[in-house]
Amino acid sequence: MAARAAAVADGGGAAGGAELDYLSEAGDLGAAFFLSAAPDGDGGGDGGDGGDGGAVDGDGAPADACPRSVDEAIATIGDAGVPAADRYYALWWVYRFKVGAAADAVRGVLVNPAAPDRLRRRAALALGAMAPPAAPTWAALTACLASPDYFLRYRAAEALAG
Repeated sequence: MAARAAAVADGGGAAGGAELDYLSEAGDLGAAFFLSAAPDGDGGGDGGDGGDGGAVDGDGAPADACPRSVDEAIATIGDAGVPAADRYYALWWVYRFKVGAAADAVRGVLVNPAAPDRLRRRAALALGAMAPPAAPTWAALTACLASPDYFLRYRAAEALAG
């Protein structure tokens, strides 16, 4: 164990010190870096503002994925034109803060078979965090139990179990 720790400290690990320093300085050590290796191939190089954290868009609004309000999170979740990484973060945000007002938008992602699997999984998780599911949410989660995606079935069952 100590030998492995020494090897990593000396830069001999899979992503050693110099490589991590480069990635950190280049801004590639953010969410888009980790999502680019997703098995469904969605979420690659267009992960938002390039990782500088303080970028603004043409209107002067922040260009990062962080929702600033419930309305912004709902709009991001429902807009298929937004990069998948931003939609994923908005779903996480809704899950984290248990935003019941977003249930319709989250359910829309869950029932959309064209949505990437990881978004549908996160939507099921978010719906499970909202106390007790309404009838349409219950029906959408139950329908996911027949999905070929094991992890979506797992998240749906977890959400239904409460």
